[in-house]
Amino acid sequence: MPRPAGSLKDATSALVTAVGGQARAAELVGSSQSVLQRYTDPTAPDRSIPAAKVRILEAAARQPIVTAFLAAEAGCLLLPLNIEPTGSTFRDFAAIGVEAADLFATVQRAQADGGIDQREAGEVIAALDDLARAVMAARSTMRRLAGDGQ
Repeated sequence: MPRPAGSLKDATSALVTAVGGQARAAELVGSSQSVLQRYTDPTAPDRSIPAAKVRILEAAARQPIVTAFLAAEAGCLLLPLNIEPTGSTFRDFAAIGVEAADLFATVQRAQADGGIDQREAGEVIAALDDLARAVMAARSTMRRLAGDGQ
């Protein structure tokens, strides 16, 4: 049975892959590979990865893959709190332009056949998230220039 895209099982699988696969992930969290495999198996809906193990794997991956999925599932966008201001308004606003152009190109490709399927919707969401990150970086620079320090 294939794992549904955009599911907790899919996000868990992506996290396991990001740390180097099941053997490495099992080693990091102190579980057997078979237990870890059930966390990603769509035929085991009653088995989900515990939050403590997610924290360990996300720290190793240096990516909040499952956390970002859960945030999105709750209708939220996960952005880092430590976005460093670049101090370059030109670079920040150029990045917004680049990400906006990428978003438009992604939407155009997705709609080329007259509609947007589930995979394409995921690509559009990723492009929207990239644009949001660029906007937040510019906001951080503007807050620094405004004297807010945030």
